Amino acid sequence: RVVPAAWLKYPAGNAILGTLEAMGGNGSNCCGDREKDLRPAWMPRNKYIHDNKEVLLIVGKRIPGRGRMKEAKGCVIYYSDGTALEVSNLDCGDDEEFLADVLIEDFGFRVHSYVTRDSFSVVQHYEAVAPEDPSEFERFNDGVSSGSRRRRRPVAAGGRTGVAPPPLRNGGW
Repeated sequence: RVVPAAWLKYPAGNAILGTLEAMGGNGSNCCGDREKDLRPAWMPRNKYIHDNKEVLLIVGKRIPGRGRMKEAKGCVIYYSDGTALEVSNLDCGDDEEFLADVLIEDFGFRVHSYVTRDSFSVVQHYEAVAPEDPSEFERFNDGVSSGSRRRRRPVAAGGRTGVAPPPLRNGGW
């Protein structure tokens, strides 16, 4: 499978390959020079539309605010045409709703999240998927992180194990 080159510039881009495999996407392009249609077979056509594109998946994180600092939110919205949009609430006015929150609510996406704690902060990482998504998620607690993540795939040749998508970024937006 090939992850669209445009996705590789996003921190979660490499994780999307595993996500598409878990979701059943075949990544084939029968139309030659047309953009790749990455919609998995289980996903209804034209049901989850944003900006005239079909939304496959939203991967993001939230960092609680402290004192006068507001909560920081960031995400990458992945589309079936192979494009992605990175958004942050730090670019929004105080009275604007965060785009990912609006899409998740409007689409009825299921949110699977886990929390990572260190001595300085608590960060919530999440993956929002369509209700039709047959992927299995599991509860976990490894002492540093806990919550829900995509079920690990069996060990493949070479000893590699598939895992949940990594945090969106290691730092600010």
